[in-house]
Amino acid sequence: MDRTLTAVFEQCDEGGFHAYIKEIPGVHSEGESIKEAQGNLMDAFRELLAYRMEKALENKDLSKSRSIEAELVV
Repeated sequence: MDRTLTAVFEQCDEGGFHAYIKEIPGVHSEGESIKEAQGNLMDAFRELLAYRMEKALENKDLSKSRSIEAELVV
């Protein structure tokens, strides 16, 4: 399944940028520049994916299988 995600960058009154992924609540970050905010946003997104993968695999017995599938809900 192909899915397009939208990164939004908003200039803050106090300086810098607030960034978030429109389609995924909770993925927010900030930075002094758009480039820094973009990097920080990608870090936040990776952290969320790692957390969701950990939760998806939490009750799976990994010792008995050579492969395992876990659905990530984005």
